Amino acid sequence: MNDFYKKTLPLLLLTFLLSVAVRVPNINRPLAHHHEFCTAVTMTILENWWDGGIKNYGFNPVMTWQNNTDKFINNNACTSGKMLDKKGNFYYVSHPPLAYYIPYSIFCIIGQRPTVLGLQIMNLFCHFLSAFFVYLIVGLLCIKRGRSRIFYPAFIAYCVYLFNPATLWFQSNVYMSDMLVMLFFIIMTYITLKMIMREKFNVPKYLFWYAVVLAMMCYTSWLGFIFAAVVMFYSAWKLQFVGGFKSLIFTTILVTLGVLTLIVFQYSRINGIDAYLSEMITRYSIRGTVPVGRSGFFANVGGVLINTKTILLNYIYHYNLI
Repeated sequence: MNDFYKKTLPLLLLTFLLSVAVRVPNINRPLAHHHEFCTAVTMTILENWWDGGIKNYGFNPVMTWQNNTDKFINNNACTSGKMLDKKGNFYYVSHPPLAYYIPYSIFCIIGQRPTVLGLQIMNLFCHFLSAFFVYLIVGLLCIKRGRSRIFYPAFIAYCVYLFNPATLWFQSNVYMSDMLVMLFFIIMTYITLKMIMREKFNVPKYLFWYAVVLAMMCYTSWLGFIFAAVVMFYSAWKLQFVGGFKSLIFTTILVTLGVLTLIVFQYSRINGIDAYLSEMITRYSIRGTVPVGRSGFFANVGGVLINTKTILLNYIYHYNLI
């Protein structure tokens, strides 16, 4: 048994358990604080699948409860009002569905009805994995093996990520696609860096894991497609120096197009392609740059400034101690 299993991993686990200890008062209590509505949305979908059967909803994230009196009521499921089936069930399709499939599958495997506590425990496990890959990324950038003796610069980064106020909250109490995708984002960063730094573009093992995790990331959140776009632009620029980037470009295009086709096909089966596209346009009009009800150049500029201010304030709130 090498030093990683005797010293490094126990230290990482002990530090993680300390981060869990400081969160115990907020775990397994009624949902009430900021952004816990995200957990409530996920629980609504999971409970409906559990009670009504996921196949009966076409494996889509249903928001309508089982009672006949609940049908045809849009309980904040969609903005356009068009994402409903013939039985009056409304669906939440703002995100791809993998973030709901994973906890639902876990609850089915253990034979336990979905609970908030179970969702929080899974989210905590994702927090540990995210921090662990942050540790590996720093080791990789410093040309150190991650699975050997403790590398203290990487351990410091691990602790910073672990005890950051944002991750303490959002990878514990708040669960949704936006939270699960961070795990895949960090793993994808590690895999992509490893491929680029070691020029392992045509090694089957690297290409396989790159494709699998990228597919999972895209099938969880639209952030996956943004990540893929960044890799594409970078690879296209580097292609003039290193021919191996062709494999990375081809794999990225193949995976993203495949997942995007699956998402559109799956959600279009609810009420048609027109209804799905209308919902996506409506959601973007709310979450996009331009304020609702306004248009034109100045509205765009104003929207960018407002969003920039919001982002900066969030960085100050969550990273001021660091």
